[in-house]
Amino acid sequence: MSLRFEIKVGKDHGQVKATWDIQADGSDTELIANFVLTVEGKKVDTQCSGGNKACNGAAFVQLAHPTKDCPVTFVIMTNGPETKEGNDVLRGDHVFDDVEFS
Repeated sequence: MSLRFEIKVGKDHGQVKATWDIQADGSDTELIANFVLTVEGKKVDTQCSGGNKACNGAAFVQLAHPTKDCPVTFVIMTNGPETKEGNDVLRGDHVFDDVEFS
């Protein structure tokens, strides 16, 4: 398993900040093929193009309904057999909340 990643998504009232750091093992031929992150069902512009060994960045999203639960999902695919995916929820009844995937 050569794919390492850390994705953090934090809610502050109606604003969400997402950060990510994804790396494929440098000694392997595996490359990141695609990274999709969604918040509230909308794709976050990760600016992570396929064919790289690493992808990191941050983006901000304004929630349409900050007092409702907000789904957060991600999928990372490689040019090899490895795929990572996950989901969680930012809770609407919490003014501040966060989820983390690694």
